[in-house]
Amino acid sequence: MEIASFAKKIRAWVALSRPPFHIVGVLPFVLGSVLAWWLGGGFRWDIFAWGTSGVVLVMLTTYYAGEWWDYAEDTLAASMHKSPFAGGSQVVQRGLLPREAALWGCFAALLLALGVGAVLQFGYHTGPWTLPLGIVGLVGGYFYSAQPVR
Repeated sequence: MEIASFAKKIRAWVALSRPPFHIVGVLPFVLGSVLAWWLGGGFRWDIFAWGTSGVVLVMLTTYYAGEWWDYAEDTLAASMHKSPFAGGSQVVQRGLLPREAALWGCFAALLLALGVGAVLQFGYHTGPWTLPLGIVGLVGGYFYSAQPVR
């Protein structure tokens, strides 16, 4: 694959990932981490980095699932109006990536998020609620768009 084509795919994946919207998950995590430190719970940069990665992976699972499950609605929304908050990224609709890429990306992000949760809970001993709360986030994020819950 030539460099220009590779760069185009990378740009498509970045657009599919919707980085500006990650602030809605990362900011509360940062604020919670600062609050825990302020209340005397301590702060570790390594756990903070792993936790932030987990939050981003949960959000990627949500966004990629939305690109897969909301395909028809996103196509319709794009034909009616342009909005950064509705209609998805339009990466699939514009043919920059195949629709299946969103589904495979969703499952890859989900598995990686579970891996991060396992590292945090069993490697760093962050407590018994790390994986259960992460799984609640993954299930909620996935079924935000996925059938049959939607």
